[in-house]
Amino acid sequence: MAIVNKAQLGLGVEIRGKLNVGSIHGLREYGLFDYGDDEDIAGIYQIRHSAGKAIQVKMPFYSPTNPQTEAQQAWRALFATGVSNWQSLSESAKNEWRGKAKYKPLTGFNLYLRTWLLAQ
Repeated sequence: MAIVNKAQLGLGVEIRGKLNVGSIHGLREYGLFDYGDDEDIAGIYQIRHSAGKAIQVKMPFYSPTNPQTEAQQAWRALFATGVSNWQSLSESAKNEWRGKAKYKPLTGFNLYLRTWLLAQ
């Protein structure tokens, strides 16, 4: 474990990515890195398509929850079983599913998993 005094300064970084906007954070003290907390551009963004254009929409901040209810855990176990079943398929069987999904907006894996879960 590294111990860093608060007085030591770290070199900032320039963040680029999905926002297509550069956000330069200069020298900051270690332990006080609050990237974006006070910035207007910080947050969760969604890309929505409307009239042939891609629009970036800033979503309200939320804290995700994980209640781990019995129903949620049962669904996760079922989903994990479906993924395991896909992984145990032969390559030729996987290619059949990929062929069925060729003209759909799904991959072969997604189509298999959807079909398998709906059958349960």
